[in-house]
Amino acid sequence: MSASWFPPVVVALCLLAGPPLRADETGCGSVIVPTGVGLGPPAGVNSLNPLLTNSTYSHEVIEQFLRPLVWIDRHGRPDYGRSVAASVDTPDDGATFTVTLHDWRWSDGVPVTAADVAFTLDLIRTMGPRYVWYGLGGVPTLIASSRIVSAHQLELRMVRKVNPRWFVSLGLGNLLFPLPRHVFAGMSPVELRRRQNDATLFAVGDGPFVLKEYAVGRHAVLVPNPLYGGHHPQVRRLVIAFPTGNTALEQMRAGALDMASIPYLLTQFATRLPGFGVVKLTPIFSYGDGYINFRSRTAPFLADDAVRRAITRGIDQKEIVDLIYRGQASIDHGPVPPSMVDLQSDAARAGYPDLSFDPAAASALLATDGWSPGPDGILLRNGQRLAFTILTSSESADGIIQAQLIQRNLRRIGMDVSIRTIGFNQLLATLDGNGHDWDVVTIRWSIVTYPNVRDFFSADGTLNYGHYLDPHMDALNRDVMYGSGDGPLRAVQDYTAERAPHLYLPSGTPEVLVRPGIGHVSDFLSPNGMWSAELLTLSGPLACTADGGGGDAARR
Repeated sequence: MSASWFPPVVVALCLLAGPPLRADETGCGSVIVPTGVGLGPPAGVNSLNPLLTNSTYSHEVIEQFLRPLVWIDRHGRPDYGRSVAASVDTPDDGATFTVTLHDWRWSDGVPVTAADVAFTLDLIRTMGPRYVWYGLGGVPTLIASSRIVSAHQLELRMVRKVNPRWFVSLGLGNLLFPLPRHVFAGMSPVELRRRQNDATLFAVGDGPFVLKEYAVGRHAVLVPNPLYGGHHPQVRRLVIAFPTGNTALEQMRAGALDMASIPYLLTQFATRLPGFGVVKLTPIFSYGDGYINFRSRTAPFLADDAVRRAITRGIDQKEIVDLIYRGQASIDHGPVPPSMVDLQSDAARAGYPDLSFDPAAASALLATDGWSPGPDGILLRNGQRLAFTILTSSESADGIIQAQLIQRNLRRIGMDVSIRTIGFNQLLATLDGNGHDWDVVTIRWSIVTYPNVRDFFSADGTLNYGHYLDPHMDALNRDVMYGSGDGPLRAVQDYTAERAPHLYLPSGTPEVLVRPGIGHVSDFLSPNGMWSAELLTLSGPLACTADGGGGDAARR
């Protein structure tokens, strides 16, 4: 799972005049894309080290020069053609796993081996909780030992039997990136953190591209890796930009970008822009998330079940869908996005009617819980007002509008909601424990592998920033880890919806504006947020002829 945000609203009328220009002429075979395209607005990249960042934007860059051990595709299944692993087998239904690697090479010609995977696992153990995904999917906590069987085969022996689908999808899939041992050997966790934005440290990779340049706050430049063992790119130069100031659409109109997410409020304007194409993507595996702090000093009542359920029932999600997403989103009340229909429970597919918008039911819940109106209409209990603050990203106009809609909805049932905005990366730092008190943080989570509830809500969950504690939740999550099939996941998602430890919110189905000549954009942008820029195709002026050194010629 990775954190991202919502697309911004921009002024549309200035985009409708004149033909598109390519102000930044980079030659044939070059493509310039902003971070977040297909998911949300662009933002900066805070780390190049996959062991230290859970930001979607950072991983979009990392995925181009490093490949995960197991690539989980848009259907939630392993795609071993894009994985470092050629296969993962478990001969004893989850007690041990045999990982067989492709015969690939790092971009400097050194073979990719099982020793690299074992080294990375050992490095994660050394880092401990400093590893950003520590414990996620049982890595490394449920791996008792790793044994190198041969140059391209590794055996993982588990502490106890685990659910194979859960472990392969979440533990080994999309978040675990083997690092080249010959580059990183001997580095301490302190040095890893100090050099997490040092492009020279990440110049060697096993992905379809290699990192050529990284400018903090500006862009990353990547070029094809001629030694990549999978599908080779047509793109000769991939620039991932981190736009600031103007929106991505405005920069695309000026010729500085080749694609950009279309803000939902501007769909009817953007689709009329001359000289561009529109690609409608499949619904993304994500949800809007209102993180609730169960240890809030200013709003301790947020730990009260009745208050959280009242908040859920007091928010008109249809209004959010209609006003922000122009109908291109689904109402959501649980941790498995509606787009992941195969993993949803029956109650989730039905939309959890007991959580639907009903201000009268919300008011009744609060009255039963001892809250009564004060002189200004705000509810009081034991002298405390039902007042709290929503913290949201200053970089997301849509996120701010959503907070304002929530503020208005909850005011009608007697809650006083304030809104405070900070930068996206500062928002992540606040969640991660920078010492600041907070009540509710609204963000969006992209599900890149498996919709795992444990890491948000178990006592030792990696992403349990809100300090939620519930022994029954812990027991249900253990069933997901150690059981089999998807039944345990369906049970825990229903319990999560019932207890409302987070505020689940809609997440839209995006459209992307694309410069002519760029094809296979929907293959490049997966609904789980994984980028496969090697699948982009180029034609017309953007393409290179064979005798010009691009296209197929660049692969030989």
